[in-house]
Amino acid sequence: MAEPIVLENAYAWLGGHAIEGALNRVSFSLARAEQAHNVMGDGMLGKYPGLMEPSLEMSGFWRAGDDGIVYPRMLTPDRTAWPLTICPPQTNGVAPGAAGDNVYTLVGSQFGYELWGKHGTLMPYTLKTLPRSGYKVYRQKIALPRATRIATVTGAGLNLGLLGAGQKLVSVLHVFSVTGGAGSVTVTIESDEDDTWAGAATRITHTAVTTAVGHTCEVKELDGAVATDDWWRAVATWTAGTNYSLAVGLSIQ
Repeated sequence: MAEPIVLENAYAWLGGHAIEGALNRVSFSLARAEQAHNVMGDGMLGKYPGLMEPSLEMSGFWRAGDDGIVYPRMLTPDRTAWPLTICPPQTNGVAPGAAGDNVYTLVGSQFGYELWGKHGTLMPYTLKTLPRSGYKVYRQKIALPRATRIATVTGAGLNLGLLGAGQKLVSVLHVFSVTGGAGSVTVTIESDEDDTWAGAATRITHTAVTTAVGHTCEVKELDGAVATDDWWRAVATWTAGTNYSLAVGLSIQ
């Protein structure tokens, strides 16, 4: 019998903002629209799977920092799509939020923000995110965990398999902070045919980041095929400045 998973810690990254500190519930729905599919003589109401209808809802307790990110997204006519990445606890025997941990990313907009409460109690909230067209739900692995770093870092190699024709390599970047003068960080995605990285090739280059605010994030895709490489990793190249904090999710779709 498999060991049960207990939801003790879940990480949530919305754009360039980590909002997991006050969470107490996460609901991720991966569903398809139910289309009536009836044929004369069936005698039964049949259904056919239609378009995907994913949604992601989080709830927790109000914090001023979180509200400062979410409220403008709801109030202003913001048409940008932000990635929302959820890290379940300890998947694949990997510590929550560590390299190789499974994560789920939904790229979309915020469509529901509700606050309520009773006098004398902590004020709860819920936040609902729905997808934007042109994106999919990405089941990824963490290539670079969220951490504050002071130098260039090379992430652990991930054996994601070959990138075939008709597939895409998807890299999701969340940048939480860049501090100190003329600091700049550039994330690249490399591949190789084995984990020695003797012939590493750069496949994706994210836009260099010099100043991180709540919307500092980027989703980049690479069309297949890459015929020989099945190992993949992320590299964050840091120049000047004091420190930076970011996370990268990687998948083949």
